[in-house]
Amino acid sequence: MTLIELLFVIAILGLVLALAAPEFSTIIQKQRLQSDAQRMSWVLRMARQEAISSGQSQVIYFYTSDTKYKVKNGSTYQLSPGITYLGLTTFAKHDDKAACIFLPSGVPSHAGTVTLENQKGELRYIIVSVAAGRIRVSDKPPLNWE
Repeated sequence: MTLIELLFVIAILGLVLALAAPEFSTIIQKQRLQSDAQRMSWVLRMARQEAISSGQSQVIYFYTSDTKYKVKNGSTYQLSPGITYLGLTTFAKHDDKAACIFLPSGVPSHAGTVTLENQKGELRYIIVSVAAGRIRVSDKPPLNWE
């Protein structure tokens, strides 16, 4: 292989990488959004389970201006870089903060939805149903939003 052939191969590789970089960024943003939504749903499920097993209500606060959420008397979780809350959550206020409260029966005191957004404008909804305390992640808003 001559020096000219080597330079030609390096130039082609550079061009391919330059074209693929924006797509790679999109994939990373989508993965961060999905990962944060799944982690939030897991935290909500664990709080629900703790309410049932301990017989005490569990509260999760959402700090929409700081891109974090916290289990009362527990851990604080930070959203990934580039992931933000879209607007406010639909949960009722508790201690002047939006909060999801699981009663000792495992049922939430109110239904609610948290909407997460990435830098590409993609959304994930973390939906808590009041009837059974079901927690799910969706790329579509709840039916009652229409």
